[in-house]
Amino acid sequence: MILWQKVLELKTVSEANSSEHWRAKHKRHVIQRNFIRAVFMQDRPEITLPCKIVLTRVSPRSLDTDNLPCAFKWIRDAIADLIIPGLAPGRADGDELIEWVYEQEKQSQRCTKITILTRCE
Repeated sequence: MILWQKVLELKTVSEANSSEHWRAKHKRHVIQRNFIRAVFMQDRPEITLPCKIVLTRVSPRSLDTDNLPCAFKWIRDAIADLIIPGLAPGRADGDELIEWVYEQEKQSQRCTKITILTRCE
């Protein structure tokens, strides 16, 4: 069952292959984190654990399988910190109650789809 689903105008790039200046990376990370927080605060989704989170990258070009999770690193951290508050920043995404799935679609538009589903144990 879908608990929450959104399509966000967030650009994702492979953090592993990025040769940007550190300030440009940092700016993108802050934008991603703050955007996720703002959307969650506006919608206030009721998320029960355990859950499954599907992160889908929509872009004209695909990433290979090892770079796809890297592109979602900061988005994943922001979502997990909101679902499991109280832990050190960046630690909540390691909780076994959250299952992470990464997908991608090729389209001319660039966006990020986030789907949070219930997970049966």
